[in-house]
Amino acid sequence: MQKIKKSSAKSNFSQVQALALQSAQKCSAYGKHLKTNKVNLKQVAFEELPLCDKDNYTQKYPIEERIHQDKSLADFYMICTSSGSTAEPTIWPRDYEYDRGLEPPHTKFLNEHFAFTQKKTLVVIAFGLGTTQAGMMHLKSSWEGSLHGQISVIAPNGDAEQTVFLLNKLHHHYEQIIVIGYPPIIGDFIDLASEKNLHPEKWQLKIVFAGESVSPLWRKEMAKKIGGNSSDIVSFYGSTEAGMIGFESREINQLINYCLDNEDLRFDLFKTFNLPTLVEVNFDKKYVEIVDGEIVVTADQAVPLVRYNLHDRGFILESKTIQQILDHHQIDYTYPKNQRLLVIYGRNLSRQISIEDMQNVFAILDLSKYFHKEFQYQEKSNKGIIVLSLSLYAKEGTSWTGAKEKIKILEVKLAKKISKLIMSPHPVKVKIKVLDETQRLGYKSGKLRYL
Repeated sequence: MQKIKKSSAKSNFSQVQALALQSAQKCSAYGKHLKTNKVNLKQVAFEELPLCDKDNYTQKYPIEERIHQDKSLADFYMICTSSGSTAEPTIWPRDYEYDRGLEPPHTKFLNEHFAFTQKKTLVVIAFGLGTTQAGMMHLKSSWEGSLHGQISVIAPNGDAEQTVFLLNKLHHHYEQIIVIGYPPIIGDFIDLASEKNLHPEKWQLKIVFAGESVSPLWRKEMAKKIGGNSSDIVSFYGSTEAGMIGFESREINQLINYCLDNEDLRFDLFKTFNLPTLVEVNFDKKYVEIVDGEIVVTADQAVPLVRYNLHDRGFILESKTIQQILDHHQIDYTYPKNQRLLVIYGRNLSRQISIEDMQNVFAILDLSKYFHKEFQYQEKSNKGIIVLSLSLYAKEGTSWTGAKEKIKILEVKLAKKISKLIMSPHPVKVKIKVLDETQRLGYKSGKLRYL
């Protein structure tokens, strides 16, 4: 049984214990999960309950056993799925009243940063749609804004060509355009608009992203491309399993702005030179723990979750610690007291080198000039050396297309550069294979297939 190494602290244990008891009584899957782990709810504390995850719970038990026994799928107004980018898609039914409660905080978040309801606003959903939960839920939550202001919503389903066509036709009707979505999709259509000389920097774009962390360089370069500043780019954190978990506040956005050009500050705050996702969490709605360095969520929802391990790496950062580090760096900024922020590094794939590590290196080397954002890599360990086999997709017309002999020389040179830049306690050897752009695996349900 795993125990909390570092908890989110002061929790309302009576609520989460009640949810655990209710789930054991009404969800046959959770009752079986406890029985499999030989756990009696009356004999253990909440923090000693066994963890659930995709392998031992959502993929093991059918959906009809994970919802309340007095419910059927026909009782739910919408059925969504996970993207299936790393495994078989999982079914997640949505409850209408529960989802109505998500709309006000969504509107409040956009208002806090962009005066959402005070301006003529076009919202672009830059997630995949279909059955994927991220796209469908942000589409639905964005509609709610039209009750409070002059707000329109479009959902081009991650299609860069269609997005550019629509924004070029529509932007002059609005005071601002808020793009909500997955960073690679956002980057794709903005780059395409620039290539077409359509001047996206004049579209009054604002960016709200989730789905993966981005590098400091991505934030700065994207702000330049949209003709704004770093305050025009904010993030949130959610998951298919637990829905919306936390938002980047104005104070967090200011903290991130200080970090963009100060890697020592980033390291002191986050113990990495990369820039993780950083959000405020309503711990009354989503009870968050950190167990062995991973984010564990308990949530009362259509499919109840009790100590569900998202396998995202992270930790809780106290505002007192933030202030001490800011003072140490002689930064004249007073961070609000008594706040606990959730720091998210990304998915734990049991690897030494993460996707975010790779993305940061690519941003430093400005490889987007020559390669598509998609890549695949495989990691192996050989006598204490990490060997990375990396596949990149060359853009047509660049120096990376042409004679194979020339490309092989370039591959070796680039591999050495990447090896030096990867932050790892172990030596790293990179092997690169450059492929034609026609061989790309592309998006699956709105997400790039990195692996």
